[in-house]
Amino acid sequence: ISESDTVVHGDFHPKNVMIQDGELVLIDMADLTTGHPLYDLGSMALTHHLPSDDRIENITGMDYADYMRETVFRPLGMQSAQIDKPGLEVPHRVTGYELSGDMITPADRCLHWMHGAGDMIGTVEDVYCLNRAIKHKLLLTEESWREILTPSPVCSFGMGCRVNHWHGKKRIIHNGGFTGFRTLHIQLPEDDFDLIFLSNSGWGSAREDLSEIIYEAFYGQDGSARTHIELDKGYI
Repeated sequence: ISESDTVVHGDFHPKNVMIQDGELVLIDMADLTTGHPLYDLGSMALTHHLPSDDRIENITGMDYADYMRETVFRPLGMQSAQIDKPGLEVPHRVTGYELSGDMITPADRCLHWMHGAGDMIGTVEDVYCLNRAIKHKLLLTEESWREILTPSPVCSFGMGCRVNHWHGKKRIIHNGGFTGFRTLHIQLPEDDFDLIFLSNSGWGSAREDLSEIIYEAFYGQDGSARTHIELDKGYI
């Protein structure tokens, strides 16, 4: 593939394409970068088939939620993690909120339709268990972890995580979210430093801003951070 400086989405698949006022709109732009457009085309082609949960059920013969519980959640100690589905009762479940004009409105809480691309619900403790799995390379083979943590030639994404540098330090990072929710997980493997943010507000940049503030509190200013950050007091 020849070199190119075309703008590419970086996470281009059907669930990041919406229709608004009769026009197609791309969402989840956190991985926007430049590169060859074939990257986005390949990303769409790879995901525009059976959803991952259907593929797992076809291969294993197990219900997707049961498979995840028995092969991932329990072995890693993710005690509260579940796969969302209609009618699932979860004690103390959080409601997500969106900003609609000047109003804050509750969002739909059921994520089952995401089909393995964001339908897990859980706690910060569950994500920390996943963090330990990444750090100590649990469950998977060395070769699989190498593929997960090796950036592609056209962007910082490996087969599951982004790997880049932040304030000059190697960083493993993944973010995500949908209506009413935002997440951010940062691991600095060389420093044993981890940040996990789970937010039930679907707007703003507080997760990124807070990560900069916490970094500065631990490491001090290094000149590479953004200019002065002032979080919206209404958001807090």
